[in-house]
Amino acid sequence: MTKKLLTFLTLLTLFFGVGWAEETTFTLTGGSGGTASTYTQGSITLSFAKGSGSNDPKAYNESVRFYNKNTLSINTTTGTITKVVLTFTTDNYSLQTNECIANSGSYRFDSDYTEGIWTGNSSSLILTSNKSSQARISKAVVTVSSTVSSYTLTLPTGLTGGTVTATGASDLTAIPSGTSMTVTATPSSDSYELDWMKANGTDVSNPYTFNITANTTITAAFKEKSVTPGGDGYFITFGDNGTDATTATTASILKSEYTITGVEYVDSYEISNFVAKGETGLKFASNKNPGTLTINLSAAGQAINAQKVIVKAYGSNKTMNVTINNGTSVSKTVTSSYADYEFDANGTISTIAINAAKENAIHVKSIEIVPAVAKTYDVTVTQAEGGTITASPVGEKVVDDGDKINVTATPNPGYELTGWTITGASESAPDANNQITATGNVTITATFALAKNEIAYTIAPANSGE
Repeated sequence: MTKKLLTFLTLLTLFFGVGWAEETTFTLTGGSGGTASTYTQGSITLSFAKGSGSNDPKAYNESVRFYNKNTLSINTTTGTITKVVLTFTTDNYSLQTNECIANSGSYRFDSDYTEGIWTGNSSSLILTSNKSSQARISKAVVTVSSTVSSYTLTLPTGLTGGTVTATGASDLTAIPSGTSMTVTATPSSDSYELDWMKANGTDVSNPYTFNITANTTITAAFKEKSVTPGGDGYFITFGDNGTDATTATTASILKSEYTITGVEYVDSYEISNFVAKGETGLKFASNKNPGTLTINLSAAGQAINAQKVIVKAYGSNKTMNVTINNGTSVSKTVTSSYADYEFDANGTISTIAINAAKENAIHVKSIEIVPAVAKTYDVTVTQAEGGTITASPVGEKVVDDGDKINVTATPNPGYELTGWTITGASESAPDANNQITATGNVTITATFALAKNEIAYTIAPANSGE
């Protein structure tokens, strides 16, 4: 009867476009302890197998015992399997939280009803037990529906800075409707991060998990990580570039040849007499020639306002000289194990030069440029008789060092501005643009006086008794 009904429903679908869904229930009880194998109803077949496990699945009176690595194959010759519900016996609840791996679709365990539920679209489904002990299946309800549509998932290729991948289906050109898919964007290195990702033009999270119900196109873009001055610092890390140049005299190394984390402004490194070997960092100078490592930070006309430079190096008690912005060279003795050596910057850095004398080979692992701490100031205005004083901005911690502050003084009628009293600024009075420059906590006031043509006189009346 079931087979005839399914055949009839299939014909309806073909000729009239009518969709259908049919549930078939398998009661898995009444066994005597033998190996569980195949159960068939109509067009649907359930097949239990040992799989890669050590025990065969067993058919007992109350259930089929489903052991670790056993498999349950469910097949239909008509339509598509869209749902499977496995009911587990309740006499041994600790065994009921079965964990299955499905070859397609998604599987979950519902503890409220002791049911394992698979959803998806497949004509041939395989569930593999991933539980260390056993689970006992007393019933299986299989839903077969009219053949459903399949869809494509298109991923971007050739992206700069990363890749986009998908899991949930092996063939992305024919994914059954309703299949759970997960799309993940992965940067190619620490220098990049995901900028955005979209599904059919709509922003999505990363990773993005969804049930596919239409052709879906994923687009994405990665960007180089940026570092904001005043943050945790700029780092240049040196590693192995595969070069053993003990006799070289000069080499120019572009930033792409070394790992650079968080540095936007590095143009290039000028290095003489160097050997780069893995964990030893960048070694320069030799037994024949001195060596110099020069870092240029002037890309795009920018530089870094820094408070100090930290060089991680070792050199077996050798001398390392560091010069910032062609200023005074500072020498430090480098020990035989890696350590941090600090050099004051106190200003904008455009170049860093590290020098080692002949036979004083220095190994540099990394260079950190510590940004200067931003200075913020208060702006306070004190009003005076005879007029109104305004400043913009005004308040606590509202301006940075060097910021411009707009100030005005408006005399009341009959008064005129006679002077300013300003502290914490480089000007003692506003410039032609009515501005002052903050150099500290700023206080502003002004003085007003009666206008000269508005001087009031008091005339006493004449003494009428004289």
